[in-house]
Amino acid sequence: MAHELVVSAPPGNRTTVVFNVNQDPWPVILAWAQRMKYNPLSALPPGGAGSVTFQKGSGFWVAPMMCAINVNPPQVTIQAWARGTFIARLMSFFILPAEMGIASGGFRGALPRKMMRGHVNELLAQLGGPPIQ
Repeated sequence: MAHELVVSAPPGNRTTVVFNVNQDPWPVILAWAQRMKYNPLSALPPGGAGSVTFQKGSGFWVAPMMCAINVNPPQVTIQAWARGTFIARLMSFFILPAEMGIASGGFRGALPRKMMRGHVNELLAQLGGPPIQ
């Protein structure tokens, strides 16, 4: 199994993990999304190749946690990021970027990034991918 971990560090980027799987990952991904309450924003693929973007949280104060998953057998690409709401960005005088990767480091959006990193690392462990630090 080949693993490649690409971490997007600058603000506005997404944390990306690319790895290979030996079986259809969609049943694991969909069970994870349901358990963690990530809602699909696009149509679910019928199986095999395809991509879906999931979102957890919405509203005025809650930073939506986003996860885009692309499966092109045998490769799986997971992009994860937290979106800064307009109100949160305004209250921070726009120090918070519109998008933040979930890798550790920095103080901006630390709590939602840490929560989401735990969620995504659980999925990565189930699929056999490398964890995000």
